[in-house]
Amino acid sequence: MPLRFWLSVTVVKLKFKVLLLSCVVLTAAEAGLAQPKLLPRFEQYSTSKTFSGKPAAVNLRSHPKARLFRTALKLGAERGPNFAGHYTVVTWGCGSDCRMVAVIDAITGKVYFAPFQVSTGASFHGDSRLLVANESEIERYLAGEEMLDVYMPGWYIWRNGKFIQIFKSRAEAYRNKQRHSQARHNKALQLTAR
Repeated sequence: MPLRFWLSVTVVKLKFKVLLLSCVVLTAAEAGLAQPKLLPRFEQYSTSKTFSGKPAAVNLRSHPKARLFRTALKLGAERGPNFAGHYTVVTWGCGSDCRMVAVIDAITGKVYFAPFQVSTGASFHGDSRLLVANESEIERYLAGEEMLDVYMPGWYIWRNGKFIQIFKSRAEAYRNKQRHSQARHNKALQLTAR
């Protein structure tokens, strides 16, 4: 009886150690998500152009959709440049979990519409050409969590009047690696539970 009890305690201790080790590995992997080297940074895409003065009137003829959203565009443009030196990013609701994104040139008044919508918002700086869509979802995305397309983060560079998506393949590769690692972790937990 004492030998059986000792073996039982040893097995429980071993399972606990494996579980603890799995948690440590998972925590270390999650801590690696916040590495500044991994994600594009605003200062990597800085712009030297800055705008001072009164922004040009919004040119509602510069884009076919501009007249449909004239109120949101005009109100946004009044705040002045907040992106890439002399541009103004404007967002407004387009339904549940949806925000339209437009960019207005403060010098010419020309309107550009982003080829994407955001769900949880967009992050951008006045002195950078980088825009990060759904920034609040980055950790969940890179950790490999399942999520709807509307929540997936995106990294875009403003170049010649267009948003160019960057970092997508690297982010997906990292996400897939994390998902694979999570699957192995879950399998290890299942084995220790037996």
